[in-house]
Amino acid sequence: MDKTAPTVVYCAHGYSSVAAAGYLMQQGFGEVYSLKGGITTWQAEGNPVEEPAGEMRSGK
Repeated sequence: MDKTAPTVVYCAHGYSSVAAAGYLMQQGFGEVYSLKGGITTWQAEGNPVEEPAGEMRSGK
C-alpha cells in the first residue's frame, strides 16, 4: 500500500478499524482514517455499498 496516499479503514462497527488505523500510523502511513460507526452505520445512513464482482454473501 502507498503510505503517502490517504487511507480509510473500516470494519463492521468501527471498533477494530480504530486499532487498525493506529497500527497503520505507527507503520508510517501519513493520512489514515477510521470510518466512524463502521460499514453498519455507513449503510444505515443510506450510503451505497457495493460488493466486489463475483462475491455474494450467503443468505442473500
